[in-house]
Amino acid sequence: SDIDRLSEFRLVRDLNLRGNKITEIDDYRLSIIFKLQHLTVLDRRKIDAAEKIESKQMFNPSSEYFASRDHMTNVVFSFLQDHRVQESTLPNIETPYPMLILSGPDGCGRIELAHRLVEEFSEFFGYGILHTAREKRPNEKDRTDYVFIKQEQYEEDVTKGEFLCCYEYYGDWNGLQRSSIENVAREGLACVIQIELEGLLSIKQSHFEPRCVLLLPMDQQIHKRRLQLQGYEEGEIAMALNRVELYAEYNRTHPGFFDAFILT
Repeated sequence: SDIDRLSEFRLVRDLNLRGNKITEIDDYRLSIIFKLQHLTVLDRRKIDAAEKIESKQMFNPSSEYFASRDHMTNVVFSFLQDHRVQESTLPNIETPYPMLILSGPDGCGRIELAHRLVEEFSEFFGYGILHTAREKRPNEKDRTDYVFIKQEQYEEDVTKGEFLCCYEYYGDWNGLQRSSIENVAREGLACVIQIELEGLLSIKQSHFEPRCVLLLPMDQQIHKRRLQLQGYEEGEIAMALNRVELYAEYNRTHPGFFDAFILT
């Protein structure tokens, strides 16, 4: 569009489109501010910081924005339920419930590592299983790797306040239910969870203080082969490969977010 071509003129700071039909479009002003981020004045009105933030949240919201939104949804529905003392509530508030989160792109080995930790250190760890509304892959086991449920059941569980965190991953909804943590805590064990970055960001919004480990594949071809063996389709493989850089970039731009880093 003509507006997109204007983005090439980086020295333009003042733009006046008053009288142009484009101003009749919904959210016109925020759209222009987002597309032409070098502008300081639009239609003879100064662009303030609040408008810049609002335009970014509308047209290119961050992962943190979605995590905050989904966390607030779960908190609201949780408050509507009856409450009792949770198994994960420790007597000393200065000692948070122990939780280890493994995060990384599909095929990085996070679920395998989670199961291995639980198997080899069964006196310390229990597996905090995720619920998902997607279809089960051939190599996956229901109620061992994930709890597979229908979308309708997922939405019902959200309104019942069952979830600590929810996140959408390429059209499929996933999440960690509070009961998954409580079942592990009841055994006196620390909870190990494997989850995508979107889910991790949501958990970080909660009262839990997890230790977080980032897993990243070392070799793209080996990573691709792993995904093929696990039954991923070509489109899913492409998405997983692309997300390697997303995780690496997040780690670079958020130093200290992850407590450890493992190449797989």
